[in-house]
Amino acid sequence: LETKYAEALSAQVSMLQLLVEPSVKGDSEARSRLYSLSHDMRGLAGTFGFPIAGRFADSLCRFVENCQEEDWREGSVIRFHVDAIRDAVDNPGTDPAITMETLNALERLIKTTRGSRKMAG
Repeated sequence: LETKYAEALSAQVSMLQLLVEPSVKGDSEARSRLYSLSHDMRGLAGTFGFPIAGRFADSLCRFVENCQEEDWREGSVIRFHVDAIRDAVDNPGTDPAITMETLNALERLIKTTRGSRKMAG
């Protein structure tokens, strides 16, 4: 099952990459699909040997669950999460310290993005 899941996960990540641009441009179907895929990854990736991808997918899901239109249009948080997921799938043996720093950087980016929106009014 792990081998089959690895193939499916790789295909899902490729689809995430394709969905980013339509999502940031306002395509609600692409946004829904992007969330569904990341939600599936959040739940299954760790079970099948990709815990880092699961953690990045969890962070993406939490961001999308609270996403405002401005967050979608700005797009960098979503792009960086999808890039991190891709990297985690392509390089499953990455040093855990690097992974934690990446997760922390994504959380700081989310706070900065939301903080800028609050300041703007």
